[in-house]
Amino acid sequence: MIHLLHLDDDPLFLFRCSQAFRGSAHVAHVHYHTTHTADDFFLKLKSVKPQAILLDLSFGGSALKGLEVLSQVRASGCTTPVIIMSALGASEIILQCVRAGATDFLSKGLDEGELTFRIGRILNALNSNADESSSAKSLPLHVTGRCLSEIQQRLQRVLRAPIRSVLVTGESGTGKEMVADILHSLLQSGTPFVSVNCAALS
Repeated sequence: MIHLLHLDDDPLFLFRCSQAFRGSAHVAHVHYHTTHTADDFFLKLKSVKPQAILLDLSFGGSALKGLEVLSQVRASGCTTPVIIMSALGASEIILQCVRAGATDFLSKGLDEGELTFRIGRILNALNSNADESSSAKSLPLHVTGRCLSEIQQRLQRVLRAPIRSVLVTGESGTGKEMVADILHSLLQSGTPFVSVNCAALS
């Protein structure tokens, strides 16, 4: 049984999620807990000890309040996987979340069926990662419609492969720089990272 703790100040959205989780086979193994404020969240975080956290990005009158809460969670030493949920989906916002320690990012615009399917798939992937060798590194990823487990497998193969160069391809706005940033964060400490705007070069 996975204990999932959800922080969101929208009672209607929490009710939707509760109803969706209750009637979905995708998350039948989840015990769902909800909180409305940051203070209540941190109290429940200690008592529930969840295996995963759903965190609204914008609540309490602040567009990025979720990032503050996430930073406090990570500063406390808590390594519980955190899934950020938001109606904002700009790549810059997603990259901020990943850099702050988010494990995944989901849109709040998903319908109930897609929501439970995506969360169920993420939790299954997290369980799979937990069963791997303790030497395997955990990858902070977000969901963009592609299979999370497939992306994880590819990046793990990259990390284990005896190669010196990696080419990340994709259309504009698909997250190439974010993937490069994630890979860099998993390399040995001190490895340089240089971002070059090729379009600006003559």
